[in-house]
Amino acid sequence: LVKSYPNSMHYCCQLITAYSRTARIEQRDTLWTKTDKHFRSGGRWTESNVALFARCANSNSMNRRAIDTFREVIALRRRHTGNHGTRDTTLTYYYRDLAEVYVRVKNTIKAVDAISAAIVSWPNKHYEKTRLLNRLKQAIERSPDLAGFVAHCNAELKRTGQDSPLIRKTLGSV
Repeated sequence: LVKSYPNSMHYCCQLITAYSRTARIEQRDTLWTKTDKHFRSGGRWTESNVALFARCANSNSMNRRAIDTFREVIALRRRHTGNHGTRDTTLTYYYRDLAEVYVRVKNTIKAVDAISAAIVSWPNKHYEKTRLLNRLKQAIERSPDLAGFVAHCNAELKRTGQDSPLIRKTLGSV
């Protein structure tokens, strides 16, 4: 299918996943590189394709690639929407998924930054707000160095003069 439909990101991601789940890592990485190169040319590097590619990397624990690709799709989304990222459900999900990867690689600072950005961009839906607040709590709970994260928050407060009551409240809860 990838050969027959080379412009289908969906098929490429399915094959990348198949390679990943059958421990054919070299083939997975080769296809990833080939897909990346192909879609970046000819106007195929669209938000929907980049988002699918990021989710593919995330679901296959290709952490560095997932982080880079989520950051790229977030930049694309922010650049192409006029609302500066507020009340944007799609952007919220991109940040939420990026935070998930950062939690997995044990980078609490960046995980909390990403989930905080998701919280800032959330729509006015109570159930979504609750889910994101729970994700923030989970990101902090899973910190491999909670004292180090608190020290980082204190240093940022001292450096910028700004604090986040929501993060402090969550820290207190954890």
